[in-house]
Amino acid sequence: GIQGFVGNLRDMTARSVNCGFARLSQVVGLNRVVDTVYRTASSPYLYRGQPASERLPIEPFISFATGANEMSTLDMASGIQTIANEGLHREAYYVEFIDDAAGNRLYTHFDPGVQALDRDVALETIDIMKGTLTYGTARRSGLEEGRPAFGKTGTQQDNTNAWFAGGTGQLSTAVWVGDPDAYTAMVSIPAFVEAGVPRVQGGTFPAQIWKAFNDAALVGEPFEDWEGPPPPERPNARLVLPGNECEITVVGFEEPEVEEVDPLAPTTTLDPAQPPPSTEPPVPITVRDTLGTTVPADVVDPTYPLPSVELTRNVQPCF
Repeated sequence: GIQGFVGNLRDMTARSVNCGFARLSQVVGLNRVVDTVYRTASSPYLYRGQPASERLPIEPFISFATGANEMSTLDMASGIQTIANEGLHREAYYVEFIDDAAGNRLYTHFDPGVQALDRDVALETIDIMKGTLTYGTARRSGLEEGRPAFGKTGTQQDNTNAWFAGGTGQLSTAVWVGDPDAYTAMVSIPAFVEAGVPRVQGGTFPAQIWKAFNDAALVGEPFEDWEGPPPPERPNARLVLPGNECEITVVGFEEPEVEEVDPLAPTTTLDPAQPPPSTEPPVPITVRDTLGTTVPADVVDPTYPLPSVELTRNVQPCF
């Protein structure tokens, strides 16, 4: 579990538990999160080494998972496309082909793509993110006739921005609802309240818009689903944040102090010289051990091991 929510990453994704992902990004390594974004969402408008005068670089902020780096709808759709395409990233483009007046093909867009994610990882991610539409925060926005789809809602602090990004076998789509000129809290806005949405969140207008667009755009298109993910290669584990979480080990018990009894004081005990038996349980004596180290800042290898322990071990905050 993650502090504030007990559960696994599948449920945290479906239910959009922000604190879980804020901690997860630190567990896996913030520089690895930045690297993954550049690999999966690369486009002419987002790439590593981009001049700051054109766009500020993505930084490994602690709050990146909850909106610290500003992203565009194109960035979101580009990243979702990589997942939907089973890890193969293709950059966004505008022109599919060009014909001359005689109908001769002068140009056809072709991009072989780059495998930005391991295919099995992408399939597992798709399988997890399907839960958003089946029982999670966008469960009211599943596509018509049960068309296979996956996605993720997002709501920034104070409801200033709301998102839904998702994919099908044919389309990757991102929807953003917010104020383009400022961070405006979308709370108690009269027009929205009238529509039954007092607080705009990713599972309301963005997910509804996403559904309306995809239902219309995919009329007549075949239902395409992804293969299920392969069986896990290792058992489930408890992810830990070194320096923040420790393993608690009970090394013994200490009997609670018992208040001494004045032998001359009135008492109902048979032996007034003996203290009454304690009803308090023994106090456990514990040792707090740190759990490994964080992922080094210069490591962006996606296969680098995560700080984790077996589920049976007792992990608590270090303080």
